[in-house]
Amino acid sequence: MAEPLSPLIRPHRGPILPVFERLAPPPPENLVAAEIEARTSSGDVVIELHGRGAWIARGAVNRLRRVYDIESIALTRLQAELVLRPPDLRHLDAALESLALHPRGDSAVRRAILEPFTSTCATCGRPVIVEEYQWEAEATVPARKSYHCDGCGDRSRSQEGRTVPVDADDIRRAQRMSRSASNSRERLRGRFPAPEPGHPLPGQLLDLYTPRTLEAFDILAERLELDLRAAPIQAALRLALVHALIPSSRLNRQPGRLQALRITSGTLRATVDRGWRERNPWLLFEEGLRHVRSFVQRLESVPGGSIQARVGSDMTALVDGSSNVVLHDAGAAARRTGPTFSLDRPIMPGRLDPRSRIRLVLTQPPIHWSAENLAFAYLATSMVLGRDAAEDLPLDALFGPATASEWGADVAVLRR
Repeated sequence: MAEPLSPLIRPHRGPILPVFERLAPPPPENLVAAEIEARTSSGDVVIELHGRGAWIARGAVNRLRRVYDIESIALTRLQAELVLRPPDLRHLDAALESLALHPRGDSAVRRAILEPFTSTCATCGRPVIVEEYQWEAEATVPARKSYHCDGCGDRSRSQEGRTVPVDADDIRRAQRMSRSASNSRERLRGRFPAPEPGHPLPGQLLDLYTPRTLEAFDILAERLELDLRAAPIQAALRLALVHALIPSSRLNRQPGRLQALRITSGTLRATVDRGWRERNPWLLFEEGLRHVRSFVQRLESVPGGSIQARVGSDMTALVDGSSNVVLHDAGAAARRTGPTFSLDRPIMPGRLDPRSRIRLVLTQPPIHWSAENLAFAYLATSMVLGRDAAEDLPLDALFGPATASEWGADVAVLRR
């Protein structure tokens, strides 16, 4: 057994996206670097079994190693694209603007999403974009609205958000969306895997959102699937959408505290009966992209700086040197027999075989599936990536009876 590193090394936490802070936190980057330096040399192959965003792969590539990385879930695969190939921030801004201006019927995507959140200033009567509506418990229409009015004559308050009661136009707009958003709801419902058709859980999750918010998510999910972009840019936009899911739901309680999403035996646990805040989904999407931009900037500032990994599809590309990273999802990898080589590749004996360069298996523990983590992963993966990606989650634990949350199961996985 390899000797452990010195306990005097103080763990240093690297950059992290807010949505992964509890679901899949990164390992201490300095400990990863020390392990790789101590156990391997340049050109060796490092295997990561339970990736949480390719952090070990990043540390290995920075030190001229090659990596075979199996990502735990589809959401961490999105982060892996950013960590291994950080996008140019100018390209990221251009992608957001292109998405916002993409035609949508007689309008554009951004305008179509913001139109149900358009209102008038209570002071000057100018059009404004509502940042959030405040709802009373069990109410069918919102009670108050918050917005900024840049053109209002009251300059002393124009830079401050103001909260006023909704008017008749706001109520009519909310009621109109309730009647017209059924198609969006059905399309989103089809993205959730369930044990049998008609299972109530997908509908219960969609009930956390108002019809206009569901329509906004349907528009964004459709455009992110149909548009062709570089993988890191696509991953950044999808992670921005993940950021918007919980704050725009009924779990966003007044005065601004997010309630945990909990699912027990395939049923959404009832939320606390109190007022909640319906935030503008497009503004949340832009806020999520700002978090991603900040994350990319921090990646470039940490030791090693920005890297551009050469991502391949199999072990052959890794050994040949045409790529230095192979990324696989755990769901796809589980249906394979493992890393394979082409049948027409000559096999050399002993140390001459390139596969003998595999020197280290360095991994984190598997993701600990608490009730909150699994519920959030199910919601986010289904809404952003679709049914196929969500089917790779441990759905038996989600729809089946509750079990004791023990770390012993994780230890058993590592021993296999």
